[in-house]
Amino acid sequence: GRVESAVSMRAGGEYTGFVPDMQRRTLMNLVVVAATAVPTLVLLGAFAYYFYPNVGGGGGGATVCGDKAGNPVSLEGWKSTHRPKDRELVQGLKGDP
Repeated sequence: GRVESAVSMRAGGEYTGFVPDMQRRTLMNLVVVAATAVPTLVLLGAFAYYFYPNVGGGGGGATVCGDKAGNPVSLEGWKSTHRPKDRELVQGLKGDP
């Protein structure tokens, strides 16, 4: 008839090998959680950093607006020499026109 393989002959019955105690199982679970938490936290940190970038201070505050010659322009001085909605070329950031 049919020949049984060695694996199928040993497949039945109760497991009689080593079963870790509760302390060892707890330790193994902590190792698995710690090993999984490291890359998970790295990925979550990168995700959060992408949507909420660092907006910390630094600079020094406002940038002074300058006229064509680079002289500072004040609001009071502008209002005294210009009418409402009047336009004139002034310097932008880093001296760009």
